[in-house]
Amino acid sequence: MALVALAFAVLEPAREALSPPRGLAVFDRAQTAEERGRTDEIATAAELQPSEAASLRTLGRAFGHDFWAFRDDDRVCLLVRRQFFFSWLTSCTSVDGFAEHGLSRRIVADDIRDGARPRRIGPGDVVVMTWGPESIDLEWTVER
Repeated sequence: MALVALAFAVLEPAREALSPPRGLAVFDRAQTAEERGRTDEIATAAELQPSEAASLRTLGRAFGHDFWAFRDDDRVCLLVRRQFFFSWLTSCTSVDGFAEHGLSRRIVADDIRDGARPRRIGPGDVVVMTWGPESIDLEWTVER
């Protein structure tokens, strides 16, 4: 029994260290090469300040939309853009607000091109994309 407890005590910190960052921990890592390569383009298009651009991190792509985040002091923001010539939309909250509710973006199914829309999402449905304090990836639900 002591051997199992010892193994858990040793392996648990290693597992945590190798796990992807959750929530705001995404800002604890350095920007990736992709993030550095796109920072100027996104900062210009989204009209970000230099301090905001320096913290840009990609959250991924889903349903034909790009999701990025930035942090500026006590403010956390989610940037969302439908691919191909659309504007960036920004949603922000305080760090405390993020810890309590995260950030969400609602996407009407009609704004998801056919090739990016799963069959179970029908016309008139709304996809709610959420990035929260425990999120490893973007999470989504469908509202009918």
